[in-house]
Amino acid sequence: MAQTNSDIITKWSGLSYKDKLSYSLAIAAFSLGWIITFIAFFVPPIGLISDSVLWVLGQALLFTGAVTGIAQYYQQQLNTFKKDVINTITQEYRQYKEQKLEGL
Repeated sequence: MAQTNSDIITKWSGLSYKDKLSYSLAIAAFSLGWIITFIAFFVPPIGLISDSVLWVLGQALLFTGAVTGIAQYYQQQLNTFKKDVINTITQEYRQYKEQKLEGL
């Protein structure tokens, strides 16, 4: 199922300032890396891309991958932690209820 614009806007507005900044910088780095590489095709010598341009592209792609990967990893860890806490509290509550009912 494809996401609509309203879904994307809702997810974006739900992000913290830090996440918005990180994703914005990642998008900017990704875009500028490819723009610099594209422009390098038209700078003399035409058709050759300098090693430094490829290095900048590599760094931009690495930064983009790192930002999105780290954000996704910590979001997954946070969700796992929340589920573990909820499960533990639920189990403790059930045990408490059973002990209380046995005492009656």
